[in-house]
Amino acid sequence: MQVPAGEKAIQTTDAPLVHTPLPEPESKSTEKKLETDLNKPQEQKIADTFGGKFMKLFTFFGIGFVGNSTLSLVFTYIFNSRPETKKLREDIIGGISKVAGVAGDESSSLGKGIRSAVEMCFMFIAGITVTAIMQPLIHYGDRLAHGINKLLGKDADVLPDELKPLKDPKTVEEKIAQEVGKKIQKHSPFDLWVSRAISMATVLIGDVVVTQAGLKAEKHNLPSLDTVSWGIGRFLYSIMPKDLSAGLNRWFANHDASLEDIQKNSPDHYDRLVKNNTQYSVYKGNNPEEQCTSEQGRLVVKELGWTGFLAVTMEKLTHSLKEWRKDRQLEKAVKELSRQGLIQDGYEVKRVEDKIEVKAPVGKENRPWQDTVKVNKNTPQPSQSYRKARQESKAMVQGLSLQ
Repeated sequence: MQVPAGEKAIQTTDAPLVHTPLPEPESKSTEKKLETDLNKPQEQKIADTFGGKFMKLFTFFGIGFVGNSTLSLVFTYIFNSRPETKKLREDIIGGISKVAGVAGDESSSLGKGIRSAVEMCFMFIAGITVTAIMQPLIHYGDRLAHGINKLLGKDADVLPDELKPLKDPKTVEEKIAQEVGKKIQKHSPFDLWVSRAISMATVLIGDVVVTQAGLKAEKHNLPSLDTVSWGIGRFLYSIMPKDLSAGLNRWFANHDASLEDIQKNSPDHYDRLVKNNTQYSVYKGNNPEEQCTSEQGRLVVKELGWTGFLAVTMEKLTHSLKEWRKDRQLEKAVKELSRQGLIQDGYEVKRVEDKIEVKAPVGKENRPWQDTVKVNKNTPQPSQSYRKARQESKAMVQGLSLQ
């Protein structure tokens, strides 16, 4: 009888040949297992749901950009125009200018940079307030996202990590992963506040650099950020109803932002504004109303530009700092659990996003956690083994002496 390919024949005493399939080669079985793992549906994350995406957009764009810009402009026109605020600002500018060895006005490029940087710092008061609002939104963001999903009836079964039931570990690997995961914070105030500090320092330095570069460009009749912003202000004035522009100028005048206030507080800046507007204005001669609208347009463009930069930078920095912090906490957790004896030699622990993966040494894979605990409890400690060895040695000596 012919045996089909891939099968072997087993001869029995009372039965004909029985054909049994040969075991698949190890490589094929490995490929099949790998294919099964790849085809296994991945667990959906709360961040990938509608609620998760909405919370991220609301936190960093809605609060971090729109809210920050709005609050900064409110501080600029209302809080910063108060007499006590202006005095404090001028005292700070004067103190820094004295240390730097320059006049506390705009008679030098460095003086202009100092004044611009201090004014930017006063705008940061709004940014710090906004950061304090963003902190709880990030900390409870996953729970809020889950609530939004439940309200919409979509992805309601996708739970945040903190709401998932804690399972009893069955293997040593699961126990290690669970204990390491407990020691890694998913969110920390460190991430957001450090990213805010780095972003603000970057904006301060960037504002000084942009101001200096703009002044040099204007000396060579090249456009600068200020001249481009003034152009946007002139365009807005040209399409704005005249009653509206007149009303805005009256409002600016009531909040120390009129053309006369600009001339009084920053004469050099005022001269640049008038020169630029006279040169490029669509109206003949000086138009104070247009010039004032042009200057306020420059302030709004500057605020929106830097706030947009802050929002994008903070989102990226917060994520990077969070990943860096988690890696440090992972290293600390592994060292601590190794000292406690839970993680023994040969075990590899790594983090893939928010998941802890543990690889056991060859021959120790998937060892039951309960049995391991029992073995560890019955294993004598070094001091016990030492005392037992001394007792046995002493008894042996006594026995020999009796003989």
